[in-house]
Amino acid sequence: PGSTISLVSAYAHSQIDASGSIAYGDSRVKAAVTVAIAYGGTSVQHEVTVQVPAHILTAQEEVQADADALTFAQLANGNEAIEKVTQSLRLPTMGSEWYSDIAWSSDNEAVISKYGTVKRPAYGEPNAQVKLTATITLSSWSSAAGTATPVTKDFDVTVLAYSEQEYNEAKTKVENSLTALENYEFTYIDAEEPVDPGAVKF
Repeated sequence: PGSTISLVSAYAHSQIDASGSIAYGDSRVKAAVTVAIAYGGTSVQHEVTVQVPAHILTAQEEVQADADALTFAQLANGNEAIEKVTQSLRLPTMGSEWYSDIAWSSDNEAVISKYGTVKRPAYGEPNAQVKLTATITLSSWSSAAGTATPVTKDFDVTVLAYSEQEYNEAKTKVENSLTALENYEFTYIDAEEPVDPGAVKF
């Protein structure tokens, strides 16, 4: 009783600075610090081991961490880039870090649905611009302290219209299919004469 303890050196501890302030990190850190113990005009130095526990995220920090970790790479599903989308996206419904809930909305459901289904503009039409919005909320499974305000994150997506080459390739395939159909002899099971393909209705 009556003694004072002051920090002399914490150079070996990555989580404690020279002033004694503690910075909590992602993992637990254990290292030695030197303190001075003074009493009655006498002071002695002593080395003690200090363990700083890992930082425990709050509910809001968990939601923010999942929002920060959400990138187009997680949505891409084979698409080359966010400005060159040609096929459906994979929209995650759970955060990759803390399993926060993620709900999606689209400002142009005719092109990209809230489930990620893509419908490209036809050949000759302009590319379509779509804003996808992810709303990240705290998981019901979270045990983090406190409450969390939902965090939103936008993705500005460009869906490419079909190109002339794609149009011509599709047209050729259709024409080849029709040619093959015309050359095919249809026969009713109970008929003896071939059926005129032109009379077949779909």
